[in-house]
Amino acid sequence: GLRMFVRYVEINFLHEIFKGDKVEIFTEAKPGNTSLTYSQMLKVKGRVVSTSKIVVVFVDKNKKPTRIPEEIRKKLI
Repeated sequence: GLRMFVRYVEINFLHEIFKGDKVEIFTEAKPGNTSLTYSQMLKVKGRVVSTSKIVVVFVDKNKKPTRIPEEIRKKLI
């Protein structure tokens, strides 16, 4: 079956978040051929407090990179 493995993670902590803060989370997903890149931004009172990027790779049963299935790609575009 098809699996996803995390290939890359980057997190930037820019400012503190405190208990009780209302945190807004913005997420974007960009498909590549065999990978999917998630970018996130967290805001408190309009101020960016954290950014992150995660890349996952789709692999087949032999753990070889494989093209993102069209039905998944359509939902992301």
